Amino acid sequence: MRKLRVSWLLAAWISVVLGAFLPGHAVADDLSFLSFESREMIPFNLAFKQYIAAYKSSKELDQDKGTRAIAKAIEEFSALVSKAEKVGANDAVVGRMTAAKGLLVQAQGLIRQGRGEEGKELSIPIRSELYELHRMLGLLSAEDAMIMFHNGLMHRAEPLIEQGRYAELEMLMPRVEKNVAQFKTPPKGVGNPEQYAQTYAVLLKSLAQYKEAVRQLNDYVEPEYGAFMLKTNIGNAHSGAHSVFGKLYLSFPEGVGWKK
Repeated sequence: MRKLRVSWLLAAWISVVLGAFLPGHAVADDLSFLSFESREMIPFNLAFKQYIAAYKSSKELDQDKGTRAIAKAIEEFSALVSKAEKVGANDAVVGRMTAAKGLLVQAQGLIRQGRGEEGKELSIPIRSELYELHRMLGLLSAEDAMIMFHNGLMHRAEPLIEQGRYAELEMLMPRVEKNVAQFKTPPKGVGNPEQYAQTYAVLLKSLAQYKEAVRQLNDYVEPEYGAFMLKTNIGNAHSGAHSVFGKLYLSFPEGVGWKK
């Protein structure tokens, strides 16, 4: 009986070891090259951010750079998809990556039609796909926290401001503060940590002003018909924090070229 039990345990161990190398059984360690913390991800991330920066600019030269950058981003991401398939990533992982690649190709199509602004806006769902990919694989990093800040929190705040739902906006603030702390340490690819720290400090100051503007409005006796200037302050504070965050996000990897 003891011999049979040992044989069964040995067979189970062998199946686990072999399973790790069979297609469809890849684990997060096999796919760690997809993390923003990986050197293999930096060339894609650089090209991707160059495309965003180019179409935030009104300069024709910068937009020409953007056309080349989106093509490079697709090339680099295609290589990552191919590698993921080779190491045996499952359908859910490859499917998520294919969705992101499809959005990159769609952005390129819009750009080729001269619809650069629409092409730039697709960077938002592309980032969401990357975040969900990393969450699926247990590879969330400081840069993923930045995506959550922009896509998940700042964009969630905008309709609350537009609809005057200021009590809900105030409830969002602790989550914002917790999230921002996750990218205090410079993410992988930051070439100038001192400059990153300075911009990060400005972001914290902007968010403190934002939080105070929300508090003042919620403390006002009747925000529905009064407090016009307080409402204006919230809009300005939101825009200010969003702008500073853009500088921080596009400050790396080295070579993005966004100076504003």
